[in-house]
Amino acid sequence: MSLLETAGAALAGGIGGGIVTLIGRELVQRYRSPELTLDWLNSQSNSPAIVSREINTEKTNIDNIPEIEKQIRTRDIHLSLKNTGRSPARECQIKADIYKEGHKVPISVRLGNRMKPPILYENPVESAHERTAPFQVNRNDKVIIDLLRLIYSKETINNRKKLKEVSMRTLSSFRPFKFDSGKKYTIHITATAANAEPAKFGLTLEWSGGSEEESIRKSITKTDPNTIHI
Repeated sequence: MSLLETAGAALAGGIGGGIVTLIGRELVQRYRSPELTLDWLNSQSNSPAIVSREINTEKTNIDNIPEIEKQIRTRDIHLSLKNTGRSPARECQIKADIYKEGHKVPISVRLGNRMKPPILYENPVESAHERTAPFQVNRNDKVIIDLLRLIYSKETINNRKKLKEVSMRTLSSFRPFKFDSGKKYTIHITATAANAEPAKFGLTLEWSGGSEEESIRKSITKTDPNTIHI
């Protein structure tokens, strides 16, 4: 073998060895990396679990005026962000892109998590800042992600209950997005991390304006996170 052939063979061997080493490192890194998935909090079901909470109760009792009791309640919907990989997912953040019917440009909001108590928000602005900050999901662990909140109030006057204000909005976001009843929305949720591939979740929302759980479930459909339904 000539000197040129020998040099060529050595160069080819070196390049080949380098490629094999890079592929090996990539495979090891993938094997050890986090793996994120987004789904309903109750992933065994195709429809979301709805968590009912009582925020506040006020009573007014004045002479010659019927007793009035006002209750503010919510129905909340959450996602679950799971890490099924072999290392913690660092600097995780959740973003929702909301497409309103007839609009091709989304409105983006940051969603929060429920890693720390309290479960209710006594100071909405402070809580939103804290809950939308980057967080970590350990291996074989999950974090509850805030998604939607329906908030409504009921007044009871002389034992007669009356439904008052009802609204639907994003939950725990720094700038909550309020949904109009009777309009269709496509919502794409993306979970990102500094050391993992993004996880995605998609749904459509067509809220009728009601406050009952069954009405809310019927208004939500899980969809392809890459498809816009407008």
